[in-house]
Amino acid sequence: MNKSFGRNKEYEQHLEGKLPEELERFRHSVDWPINPNDENFHLSYYFLETREGKKGGNHSGIDIKVPAQTPIYAPESGRIVSVRSDGRDDFLGDIILYSDETRIAYSLAHVQFFDLPEKIRKCKPFDRDSPIEVKKGEEIASVGYWPFENKNYDFLPEDIKALKEYYCHLHFGTEFCPDISQLKEDMNSRFNPLLILKKL
Repeated sequence: MNKSFGRNKEYEQHLEGKLPEELERFRHSVDWPINPNDENFHLSYYFLETREGKKGGNHSGIDIKVPAQTPIYAPESGRIVSVRSDGRDDFLGDIILYSDETRIAYSLAHVQFFDLPEKIRKCKPFDRDSPIEVKKGEEIASVGYWPFENKNYDFLPEDIKALKEYYCHLHFGTEFCPDISQLKEDMNSRFNPLLILKKL
């Protein structure tokens, strides 16, 4: 991977955290949802950081900055159990992929909602019995474009809006969810995704 891009060079400093004991055998074995060999691959926001890039925040995953429409792949085989728009329009949406084998729920946020594969778009929010299966490595979405000119995005700070297309990114989170009935209630144990993703 090209270490000159963004904050990738800080990767080794952000491998802290604890995995649930049941997941230790999966440490650094899961594929990245974005190809880490992409020349635009840029880790821009780490787990439990503040917006200023300091440790001690509440960021629930990692952000991978890449251009809009960059393909997103299933990190492991599982079921799509939630698809929803971000509530402002049909530009951006969120997907949750659940593995019945590892009991990990993968959150993939800020995807291009209006261009999802047909079978995935059929999933309703928090359909815990969803039969929509995907295979590891299957393209399941693409990174969304933030339409800052849309009034629904007026909530964003001016310094963010000034970035325009440079703000496009995938938010990737992981939660250990042994009881999928808890998924909607958000009672699961979130952990640092870098602990199960393959090492860079």
